[in-house]
Amino acid sequence: MGWVRPSKIQELTLPMMCNSEKYGRKHIIAQAQTGTGKTGAFSLGAISRVNIDDKWPQVMCVSPTRELAQQTYTVVKQLSQFSKIEALLVIPDVAIPSEISAHVLIGTPGSLKGLISRRRIDPKKLKVFVLDEADQLLTIEQSAGQALGGLGQISLDMRKSLAAECSIMLFSATYEEEVAAFATKVVPREGRLSIRLKPEEISLDKVTQYYIKVNDYGGKFNKVSELFNFMTVGQTIIFLERRLTAKKLYEQLTSEGHKVSLLHGKDMETTARDSVMDSFRRSETKVLITTNVLARGIDVSTVTLVINFDLPQRYNNGGLGGRGTLEADRSTYLHRIGRSSRFGREGVAINLVHDDNGMMVLKDFEKFWGIPINAFPDDLQELDSILKSVEKGNKPK
Repeated sequence: MGWVRPSKIQELTLPMMCNSEKYGRKHIIAQAQTGTGKTGAFSLGAISRVNIDDKWPQVMCVSPTRELAQQTYTVVKQLSQFSKIEALLVIPDVAIPSEISAHVLIGTPGSLKGLISRRRIDPKKLKVFVLDEADQLLTIEQSAGQALGGLGQISLDMRKSLAAECSIMLFSATYEEEVAAFATKVVPREGRLSIRLKPEEISLDKVTQYYIKVNDYGGKFNKVSELFNFMTVGQTIIFLERRLTAKKLYEQLTSEGHKVSLLHGKDMETTARDSVMDSFRRSETKVLITTNVLARGIDVSTVTLVINFDLPQRYNNGGLGGRGTLEADRSTYLHRIGRSSRFGREGVAINLVHDDNGMMVLKDFEKFWGIPINAFPDDLQELDSILKSVEKGNKPK
C-alpha cells in the first residue's frame, strides 16, 4: 500500500481494534482530520477480526454515498489481497449473490438494510459494525426524528439484534456537539474509547484559502470560466449546492470547449456516476463539477484545487417556535476543502462570493477554524504559479 508508518489515528485505534481483549476497548468513537488514514484504520482493524473459516458476514461497514462505499471496498480488497478474506460491495445496481458468504460487507444504508430486512444475512453474527462519516449518518437519523440508535438508517431492529460482543466503530473528521452527544448514546459506554479533536486542533494549515468577490450570482459562472484557463496543474473539484446549478455550469463550460465532468446524486444513473468517478480517478478529466455527494471521504491524491462555487450552508429550524435561518455549514466546508489536501499534502481552496451573506459565512469559517481566508490576487494568472508551487509541495507565498 506504500504506507511507511501509522498515522496518529491508526496508531491510537488499531491496537484496540486488533486486540480488544488486551486493551479492554470494544467500541470506538474516533475523530481525525481529513486525509489522515481513517479508512485504513477501520478497514485494517476490522478485517483483522475476521475468521476466514466462517463463511458468513462478520464485518459491516456503512458509508453515506455510493462513491465512498466503492472507495472503501477498494481499500479492503487491497489490504486483504494476500489472504482468503472475501469482501462484497452492497450498493444499488450491483449484483448480490444468492448465497452471501463474504466476510466483509461494505455498502450504503438502504442496500444493507434491504439485506437485513429480507434476512439474507444474520446481524447476530457480526463482529464489527462500522459507520464511516458517522456524523453524517447520525445527523440523518436525528433530523428525521427517529431515535433508531443512529445506525445510518439501518433500523432499530438491527441495533437490537447485534450480538453483545459486536464492536461498534464510528469514524469521521467532524462531530458537531449535538451529534457527538447523540453518538455517546448510540455506542455502549462500557469498553468505549472516544478520540475527539477540539476545533483548534483540527489543522487546516495545509490548505491555502482564498475568496473572490463577484458582483452577482451570475458572475460566478464567468469567473469559473476565467479561472479554467489557468487550471493546468493537478485536478480540480468544483462544489455547488444544487444539482440544477451544477448542470448549468457544466453546460456552459462544455459549450465553451472546456473538458469537464459532472457528478451528482438523485436523477443521475448509477452507471454514469461510476463512469465519471472512474474517469476522474484515472485523471482522464482534470475538472469535476459536483454537489455535496463528493464532499466527504473521496481520496484522489492528484486534486490540488477545490472551488466552492456555493459556500456550504445549512438550515437551522430554530427549535420550537423559532424562525428558521441559514447558517454556515462548518463541517461540510472542512470536508470539501480537505479534498485538496490528502495525507499532509498542500492544497488550495477558492471561494466565490457574491453578497454580504457570503462574506459573513467566510468570516464564520475564519473565526471558528482560526484560519485566514484572503482575497485572491487581482491577476488571475497567479493561479497557475500557485498551483505549480503546491504541486512541488511548497505552500504558496
